[in-house]
Amino acid sequence: MSSSPAPTPDHATTVRAMIAAAGLTPDPAEIDAAIAGYASLRASVDRLHALDLDHEEDLVVSFEA
Repeated sequence: MSSSPAPTPDHATTVRAMIAAAGLTPDPAEIDAAIAGYASLRASVDRLHALDLDHEEDLVVSFEA
């Protein structure tokens, strides 16, 4: 199991900018938690975008009774 990437000053800037753009006013502990988790979240999203998928294909699994 790999460890989460370490937050960088750029991550802190990005998270703070997104929070400000959303008009949110979280407390400092919540901001720190968002910054700490951002690198891992960003890496996960990047892996999803890198998947070789046919975006016209229906990717939802449905169950019919």
